[in-house]
Amino acid sequence: MPLRAAPQVIVHPPQEEEEEPCLSYCAPEEPAGLSNPLKLRTLSLTHAILQVLMALPETTEELPVESNHEPTRLFTNLIRQIHTSPTAEPLDLSWILSETNLITTTATEISSVEKYDSVLRYMLATLLGPTKMGQRFHLETITIDNLASASESLTNLYSTSTAASLPSLDSQTNTLNNSLSQLAPVREPFVTLPLEKYAEHESVALVDLLRSHFGIPQPAQFYFGGNTSGSTKNLIFSNPDLSAKSTSASQQQQKLLTKVPTLLPLLFHRPLSASKNVFHRTSVEVPLEIDIGFLVHPQTLVAAQKEHRCNHRVGTYFRLYGFVTQTEGRFITYTRCGSIWGEDLFWKCEDEVVSGPIELGTRVNSKGIVIALYRAEIKARG
Repeated sequence: MPLRAAPQVIVHPPQEEEEEPCLSYCAPEEPAGLSNPLKLRTLSLTHAILQVLMALPETTEELPVESNHEPTRLFTNLIRQIHTSPTAEPLDLSWILSETNLITTTATEISSVEKYDSVLRYMLATLLGPTKMGQRFHLETITIDNLASASESLTNLYSTSTAASLPSLDSQTNTLNNSLSQLAPVREPFVTLPLEKYAEHESVALVDLLRSHFGIPQPAQFYFGGNTSGSTKNLIFSNPDLSAKSTSASQQQQKLLTKVPTLLPLLFHRPLSASKNVFHRTSVEVPLEIDIGFLVHPQTLVAAQKEHRCNHRVGTYFRLYGFVTQTEGRFITYTRCGSIWGEDLFWKCEDEVVSGPIELGTRVNSKGIVIALYRAEIKARG
């Protein structure tokens, strides 16, 4: 059961660091159930995201004692209350629902939770962002090779122009500015992976979704042995699939992480059906472990590997910490918690009902997964 009246210690940062004092206390060994007696879908969604975030060890170590930022203060007090003084009564989450536009007279309808990304964005960027813990969520992507694109744009402009039709200075400036504007890094607290281009009967692997989103081509495939009929082939080189679903780097701009985060939140975008009564049901295969080195900028990768050698941290090796799935707009969380972080065991949370821990195998295949949270793996010496 969650700890009650846990001892709390105020941790003051060094004076040279401009950070607020943090409250530290023992983490609970299992997630807390959150009451939803009216079975509101909006509360089901908010509870599910809360339950996976509250299970992170940082929430008992790196949240401020009394933040000057009102939303963050309310949020940290809420988490502290759930951790140390759990209650069977419904929590007052109206301020979160209001800020994310989830307060609605149709809170029991599936359409009320269509924009589930707004809740995750608000909790990560607005509520946790100003805290020390929020620094761990800083996810920054940058589009590369655009300088070449800008140069190519100007080259094409001049090569197709005669001396008489040479573009004006304003036109040249606009062309260059339009090309260079694409160099601005994209900063979001999570990576959005759209699923609408996949048929509902299909199954897609997370690695393929990431490659497609970041514009990284699929690796070439080699087949050895056998004949060209059946499932085996002679030595054949197979080019990456250049279909619409597996767009190569030559067809879209490539993006790479310029900083390896400690937490990697992923959001799977599932649109509602035309009838607005069910979310898109493409199945996603999510591994419990993943190396994201193929998504990281080479210079960043070298620095991450150096950090691993110095601090015994696996720089790009991540483990699934928790995920949120849904069935007909009812949200369920599976999350690690407490001392089972080092084991492949998860707690299942359906509002106030918490069960487990359970084993999920080496990967999860889900038609309803909407959020996955990966956490960098830390390994000690030896």
